[in-house]
Amino acid sequence: MFKLISIIVFVHHVRSQNPSPCPEIFSYEPRGQEEDRWYGVVSLQTAEDLDGVWLKITLDRPAELLGNWFGEAHSSDNQEFTIRNPRYKLEAGPPVSVRFFVKYNAASTIPSLKVIKLNGKTICTSSRDDIVSTTPQLHISQIRPVTSRPNRPNNRPASSEEGAYLNTKPSSSSGNRGSAQGNHGGSSQERPSSHGGSSQERPDSYDNHQTNNYNSQSTTSSYNTNNNNNNYSNNRRPGSQSNSISNNHREHESSTNSGDFAVHRPSQARPPSKPSTLSKRNVGCGTVAMKASPLISYGQNTTQGQWPWHVALYHIQGAQLLYTCGGTLISENHVLTAAHCVAKPQTNRPIDTKDLSVYLGKYHLKKFGDGTQDRDVTDIFIHPQYNYSVYFNDIAVLKLKTPADLNNYVRPCCLWEDGTDIEYVLNKLGTVVGWGFDEKRQISDTLMQAQMPVVSTVNCIYSNREFFSQFTFEKTYCAGFRNGTTVCNGDSGGGMVFPKAGTSGHNTVWQIRGIVSVGVALQGQGVCDPRHYIVFTDVAKHLDWIKQVMRE
Repeated sequence: MFKLISIIVFVHHVRSQNPSPCPEIFSYEPRGQEEDRWYGVVSLQTAEDLDGVWLKITLDRPAELLGNWFGEAHSSDNQEFTIRNPRYKLEAGPPVSVRFFVKYNAASTIPSLKVIKLNGKTICTSSRDDIVSTTPQLHISQIRPVTSRPNRPNNRPASSEEGAYLNTKPSSSSGNRGSAQGNHGGSSQERPSSHGGSSQERPDSYDNHQTNNYNSQSTTSSYNTNNNNNNYSNNRRPGSQSNSISNNHREHESSTNSGDFAVHRPSQARPPSKPSTLSKRNVGCGTVAMKASPLISYGQNTTQGQWPWHVALYHIQGAQLLYTCGGTLISENHVLTAAHCVAKPQTNRPIDTKDLSVYLGKYHLKKFGDGTQDRDVTDIFIHPQYNYSVYFNDIAVLKLKTPADLNNYVRPCCLWEDGTDIEYVLNKLGTVVGWGFDEKRQISDTLMQAQMPVVSTVNCIYSNREFFSQFTFEKTYCAGFRNGTTVCNGDSGGGMVFPKAGTSGHNTVWQIRGIVSVGVALQGQGVCDPRHYIVFTDVAKHLDWIKQVMRE
């Protein structure tokens, strides 16, 4: 049963400042020498682990800037600010202090706090009637969880008086969400980022606080560990990463998004078994040589070779391969995937190609051989307008070092050739495959498949306005049944495919229309919520860029 979050607050009087509308929830800090800003503290405590934190702070009038030490801040009107940290795990135990500041024109009326929402739930408001006490809380998450629990911090801040805050330099916002400023490569760790010309503001008074760096952290496990809780990268997600923030040094550092699973890297001396290679002219894109198995509502195991273009992406860390995302082979030399799968955490910069390995023709997640082909990557092309904070243009192309050997188990999928308008696939069933969760939330070792219909963007947004209004735009679409069949049965970065018009049966030609990007997760369970749709990057809206990259 969902347990409400309890908030511990430290109350201070602030000169010339309206009192806190909820002193048991939020407190202003005593005013210092700075006349153009005030500071506030919210201390969060939870009875169960929460994957992802999303704070919405509303003021009674516009401000110039809101800065914080916790996550990315966005605003469209400088009055309602959203601070998001989808990768932060708020663990049960001692409280965590979230500190922020508001900068304003000292000659004008001081803006005061009006409302605070935590993960979509009102926890502080000047109108007590607005507080919701029974609505389940949802959080932003990438689709699949990692399979181990992040390292629990040894010490966590117990109060604002200890000076233990979540970073020593704030992230800030004074502009619209989804702008290009989200692509500063993690610059929010260095100074406030904003659209309003005040982004260089950084109060010197913060330098004396204890350092708590926020970076994306790899948390992995071997196959013999349990598969509970924990957030996906993003899907990590959002990405396939889960992060913990500690007052102490970080035990594991990584420049890549962490994987879903960890396995020992197979010996390079052992040649993989491969079926005989077919002539390129004998293998058309989107064709399947193996007999397909029927689909059911919750998704089902596939047969080997049924989806020969689906690939597995692994991050290389020492002697381990960390499974991180799916992808789609679109030519002998190119793989299509989500940008967040191959970008450094909190940036739009690609990971090092030497840290990435692509496995083609893979059917068993935990086994190597059986017709699989491993390929190194020479280039990673992330869409130039990729925005990691809201997953806009969440698409990337990988160039393989060695061309794929095309056979019955490894074949490319066709790029989309039918109509590019969303109406062309609206209410039609697309197929998503991957090593995902079944209806019992158990991870499958064999490749699974599920069908789901494309829904209108309007219906998608109205199903969960606060979530989907942030992550949908003209180059995405939503899909799902909202009945248990979702991309819990698939992988972030994997493709959604449809039969080409005029083809059917054994002559079906498959083409890719979408890439799994982001979805809503079940609170405290680290798996996607089957009651909600999934956002896909629309491949048809990126065809010109994809083809340009493939020509390079």
